[in-house]
Amino acid sequence: MLKLYTIEDILKEYARQDELIRSRQQPEQTVPQEKLPEEEPPQTAPEPPEIIPEEEAPPEPVEQPAQDIPEKKHRSKLMQLADRYGYLMEQLIKRDFKARYKGTFFGVLWSLMSPFAVMLVQYLVFSRLFGRDTSYVIYLMTGTTFFNFFNDSTMQEMFTLRQNAGIISKINVPKLTFFLSKATACLINFAFAEAIYFAVLLFSDVRITPYCIGLVFPTTLMFIMNMGIGYILSGLSLFFKDTQYIYTIFTNILHYLSAPFYYVSIFPETMQKLFYLNPVYCFITYARTVVIEARLPSFDLHLLCMFYALLSVTAAYLFNKKFSKRFIYYI
Repeated sequence: MLKLYTIEDILKEYARQDELIRSRQQPEQTVPQEKLPEEEPPQTAPEPPEIIPEEEAPPEPVEQPAQDIPEKKHRSKLMQLADRYGYLMEQLIKRDFKARYKGTFFGVLWSLMSPFAVMLVQYLVFSRLFGRDTSYVIYLMTGTTFFNFFNDSTMQEMFTLRQNAGIISKINVPKLTFFLSKATACLINFAFAEAIYFAVLLFSDVRITPYCIGLVFPTTLMFIMNMGIGYILSGLSLFFKDTQYIYTIFTNILHYLSAPFYYVSIFPETMQKLFYLNPVYCFITYARTVVIEARLPSFDLHLLCMFYALLSVTAAYLFNKKFSKRFIYYI
């Protein structure tokens, strides 16, 4: 017998079939597995340190005793300047000494031949022709030698700033360096003249006494005085071109006022004291007293020579302080 399905039965069957189809389309759900704890790597025993044999082991550093570092001694400013400009001074002195005789046949030998010729002529003329005694010839040569030292040194230093203008305008060098080198070169020439002077003393049978060592005193002070006067003349020659001609006339007059060939004793006593206003005469008198009279001069003459040297340096210092900044505009 056929079973009749109602509408309700058909709908229920359709719903059951639909649920079955959906359940087949969904993926199968898997149960998550529990994570097992990771096994730790087996611990190995630490390797023993490498043992270096005694023969190959580096030697242990030996502590050396601390050495005391010597402290630098404090050096004066003059010594520092000598270290800094010593080589320059040496080269300038060589240049100034050789430049005078550059291009000549005899060269530096003229520094010996020139004073020798002058003294030989003076000795022959005054001792042989005019019959003067030997003391007068020595009197004359002493005055001539010291005055030539003064005249030559100041005349050479007068052109120092102009001759070294290229160096002064480009390099920061103390100006005193150039004057010291020029004065030293003139001092070397004077030393050669003094050697000829003593040779003439020996030839003329003049007794050379230990007092002749006293010539170092007037020579040193005149060296200082020449530098001071030369510095002032060098500055003035930059400002006034006629300085060299005026100074030449002045030195000619000063030469006769220095009693080179006459005795001051021929003048009255009042006039004799006026000669000491001339610094060159004071230095010449000191030298004559030491060589001819074989004694030391009076203490007043010592003070007077020192005063003129100090006066020259002081005047040069004041002149430099006031006008040195203007030199660069005239060099």
